[in-house]
Amino acid sequence: MAKQLNREKQTAVLRSAQQKRKEQKREQVFRAIEEIKKSGKPLTFPNIAQVAGCSISYLYKWTELTEYIHDLQSQKTQQLNSLEEKQPGPHSLKTLSEVFKQRIRELSAENRELKRQNQNLRGHVAEIFELKSECERLRTQIKQLTIPESSPKLFL
Repeated sequence: MAKQLNREKQTAVLRSAQQKRKEQKREQVFRAIEEIKKSGKPLTFPNIAQVAGCSISYLYKWTELTEYIHDLQSQKTQQLNSLEEKQPGPHSLKTLSEVFKQRIRELSAENRELKRQNQNLRGHVAEIFELKSECERLRTQIKQLTIPESSPKLFL
């Protein structure tokens, strides 16, 4: 009975610690989003993950975070679309120009990030092909070692 109570206490402590870590990481993500918004960088999952110190899959793991990020991204798109729909006047051309320059900077940053990721993935693909050829070589070697050779006949 005492072991059961001790185990339940340990479980409760572990769950509490896990919940704290989850909340801390969640707060880190929200701070990262604010930092990215202030810096003018594009609000992309790779950028958020990098600034928050977590993986992209972590962001997608929590539906609440994913939806929040998508909402922010769609708000930005709606703002750009509403600016594009305005009739250009003497002052709005300058505004449009600034919005487009900012969008170009964001897309350029995203493009650089995607190129970097692409380069990393190329290295992984090359490594996979090397491993594949090594596996085939080892399979052949295993087959040769496991096939019983016909015993040599002695000619007397």
